[in-house]
Amino acid sequence: MRLELNGKIISEHPDEVVIASALQQMANKGDVLALRRPPADFIQAQGTTSQGFTLNVYEDAEGISFASHPRRLDGSTVAGVMARFAEGSGDWRSEIGSTKWQSGDKQQEKAQRVGNIPGVIGLIALAVFGIPFVAWATLAGTIGGSTPLTWGDTWKGLVAIVLLSAYVSWIELFFQTIRPSLAERLGKRLRTEVQGSTEAYDMGMWVAPDGTPMNRVLVFFIDVGITIAGVAVPLALPAVVLFVLFNK
Repeated sequence: MRLELNGKIISEHPDEVVIASALQQMANKGDVLALRRPPADFIQAQGTTSQGFTLNVYEDAEGISFASHPRRLDGSTVAGVMARFAEGSGDWRSEIGSTKWQSGDKQQEKAQRVGNIPGVIGLIALAVFGIPFVAWATLAGTIGGSTPLTWGDTWKGLVAIVLLSAYVSWIELFFQTIRPSLAERLGKRLRTEVQGSTEAYDMGMWVAPDGTPMNRVLVFFIDVGITIAGVAVPLALPAVVLFVLFNK
C-alpha cells in the first residue's frame, strides 16, 4: 500500500495521521491524493481543504468503481475512509454511510441523462447560419441595388451551411461522448485513471496523475493524436465538397 500526492510517493505504510497530514497539503483544485493497493485497486481524493474533497474508488478484482455522494467531504472524513481502505477493512464505505456512494456506472448514466441533447449544438448552428442565409436569399434583389441570388448560388450556400452544421454536431459528439469513452478504455488498459486536466495551461487534456512517468507521456501523445484525428480528419470531407462546389 502506498500513498501518493500528485504522483509522488509520500508513504509506503500510511495511517490515518499521515493521510490527514497529506490532505492538509492540498491547496490547489487539481491536487490528487491516491492510495494504491497492488495490483490495481486504488482510492483517491481530489479537491482542497477549503472547498472539500471528492472520493473515487476502483476495485480491480470486482471490476467496480464508486464515487462519494454528496460530492464534497471534509478532510477528517476522507482521512477516515482512506485509512479503513488502507487497513483492508471491508467496511470502509460505511465511514460516510453506504447510501452515500454511487457506482461509477450509475454516476456516468446520470451525467449522460442531464447532459446536452445529442446534436443540439449542430441544430443551433444550422438555425444561426441557415435562417439569415434563407432570408438574404429571399430578399436579395428586392432591397436597394442588390443582385438576386441564382438557384445555383442558393443551393451551394445551403449545402455549405448543412455541412458546417454537421461538422459542429460531430465535434459535439466527439468531445462529449467519444473522447471520454476512449479515455476510460485507455485507463483500463494502462490500469490507471485517465482524466481531463483542470490546469489552465492544459485544460481538458488527458492526464494520468496516478500513472508512471512513461504512462503519463504515453497518455499525452495518444490524446494529441486522437484529438487531431477527431477534429482535423472529419473536416477534410466537407472541405473537399465545398472546394469542388465553389470552383465549378
